[in-house]
Amino acid sequence: MTFFESTGNIGILNASIPARERQFGYSSTISGLMSMCYDVGFTLFSLPFAYFGARIFTKPQWCSFGTLLISFSFIIFCLPTLLSPQYTVPFSEEYSTCDSKRNLSFCTTSTSSQNVNSQAFVFLLYIATILLGIGNIPQNTIAIQYIEENSQMGGFYFGLMQSVRSIGGIIGEIIAAITLQIPVNLKELPVDSSHLLWVGAYWIGFIYTCITVAVFVPIFLIFPKKFKNEADDPQRNLSSPKLDSFFKQIQALFTNIPFIFLNITSVTESLIFAGFLNFSTKYFQDVLGFSSNKASLALAVLILAAAFGPLMGACCAKIKNEFSPLCYMLIGMSCLQLLTGHLVFFRCKPHEVAGINVDYIGNSVSKVVLNSTCNTNCMCDDELFQPVCDPSTNIAYYSGCYAGCSERNANCSCVSGLLSEGTCSNTCLNTYINIILNCMFVICMVGKIPLGIAASIKIIEVEHTSVAMAIINFAQRLFGMIPGPIIFGYLFDSACTLWQKTCSENSGSCLLIDQMKLAWSLYIVIMICCIIPIIFYILALILQTKKPGKATKCVSVSDIETSHNL
Repeated sequence: MTFFESTGNIGILNASIPARERQFGYSSTISGLMSMCYDVGFTLFSLPFAYFGARIFTKPQWCSFGTLLISFSFIIFCLPTLLSPQYTVPFSEEYSTCDSKRNLSFCTTSTSSQNVNSQAFVFLLYIATILLGIGNIPQNTIAIQYIEENSQMGGFYFGLMQSVRSIGGIIGEIIAAITLQIPVNLKELPVDSSHLLWVGAYWIGFIYTCITVAVFVPIFLIFPKKFKNEADDPQRNLSSPKLDSFFKQIQALFTNIPFIFLNITSVTESLIFAGFLNFSTKYFQDVLGFSSNKASLALAVLILAAAFGPLMGACCAKIKNEFSPLCYMLIGMSCLQLLTGHLVFFRCKPHEVAGINVDYIGNSVSKVVLNSTCNTNCMCDDELFQPVCDPSTNIAYYSGCYAGCSERNANCSCVSGLLSEGTCSNTCLNTYINIILNCMFVICMVGKIPLGIAASIKIIEVEHTSVAMAIINFAQRLFGMIPGPIIFGYLFDSACTLWQKTCSENSGSCLLIDQMKLAWSLYIVIMICCIIPIIFYILALILQTKKPGKATKCVSVSDIETSHNL
């Protein structure tokens, strides 16, 4: 079930963010809010699920219920596309050429349905994301406890779940790369998949994951409340902790300054991880110029790198399982992450669109002015975005009309020669350097997870471990994973230089990004989230080494995996 759930959650859901923005005409900030809903649903209901999990129903029954919610959420992700009017790309042969006698706008003469911009459909996406977060709670809490109670190889199974989750995400990206090549409504669109307004049939992947996940709903019900085997241990049936003991543990942890410092570092890491994961596909499309399917494959490579990171970190923690060496390794990996954070500046030449970021001569401009002397009498309409490219200069034009073409892509007064459909290609060597640095950045980022958990366990009492991991998990989600996608979404929106214009009163999604502005914005966030951990790792190291007679605990790799999953 973990495999199929991650196929939809990690793979298809993230890969389809740009497509959903174009289809329903909302901003990247809204996409960030949707991603936030997953962690909101998980955070708000995780404690009630964990507490009542074994008191009302059996653990397998709760896992079955969570699986049903996940399956239901995936079908809700399909509903906006299935219920909304067909997606159309504004296209007109007449308005793609220069015509001085034209006196009506495209929206006045067009009878085709316009792009969907319904808040009701966007609300459905919010609901689906919240249900997906709630449905994942049993899998990440109750299921782990069930495995621990019935097996002596809990650490092995937890590590296996993480590996399967990563593989599922990779398969999900491959499925997304295939389905995004198909028109969203299964009917031919007037543009190809490389066009900025193309929307692929991402919802097919959600139907697949809905069906495959739903298969496990009755399977979980077959599992007994408890297996009777050699794993049964009378020490597992411990009495419920008293409330005053719980508050004493909380007090001890919050007065442990090195533990608080390590908690702060985990928050910054989770913030950048959440934003990075959700907007990687959009980054590849808007900055590196990838098509939707190539961006999905690039994200699959990043997920593969992310699967390698925790394994590397766990091996490092096993080599030298003491607080000081762990801190030194964390500082070293943070410094390497800081260096690879310069990846945002390795990019190709930005898309140049005449009248948007360059003038009709090719000089950079900061103000959008689509009209020029070469198209003054063409009566063009800026509500019709049909970009064309001049291969000789690698400059694109808003439409053939704005290029002054009297025929489709030919006889143009603003350029000499023939034009091609779509924006100009900008692939270069820096694209591959960016992907390599992205992989190194992700490996360092997720590789610090087991190291950080091991270091945190080393400086607390053994009986405080469960509460400590709960505090770390709660802080990561509340202060990191919830605001992370919103911050990254805002950065993308603030760097937008061209918003899609529709025939309705609402604006559409972003069509063109100011790559340099976005690069500096991302760079600042990355540097802050890399420098803060280095500072607090050093402070924690200094404070902890000054404590006399601090006991040293041995922590196995399986303990690290168990704590991370909790």
